[in-house]
Amino acid sequence: MSGKEIKVKVAEARSNDIGRGLVRLDPEVMEKLGLKTGDIIFITGSRRTVGKVWPALPEDTGKGIIRMDASTRHNAGVTLDDYVAVQMGSALCQVGEEDTFRPDRGARAYGG
Repeated sequence: MSGKEIKVKVAEARSNDIGRGLVRLDPEVMEKLGLKTGDIIFITGSRRTVGKVWPALPEDTGKGIIRMDASTRHNAGVTLDDYVAVQMGSALCQVGEEDTFRPDRGARAYGG
């Protein structure tokens, strides 16, 4: 895992991102960490969790925020307006085609 981490402020996920395991991160932060859309990142508050990173929407660019849903916030042990450290995830937590997810509730399947 990369040792470089950046602290960002926690904000609420957009409604269409809730329950999808996505976090939206400021593109400037993504660039500093060498992240691409779809990369897995570590999110560390009072606990550590992971999320699949997507760039923030244009209105959030330059604000230094990360948008995540309540489930991800709970897993990281944070609430809205807290700060978390984000860093690139390791190869061990990259998702492959053979992996199986068992979400606790509200699963939706996408793809083709």
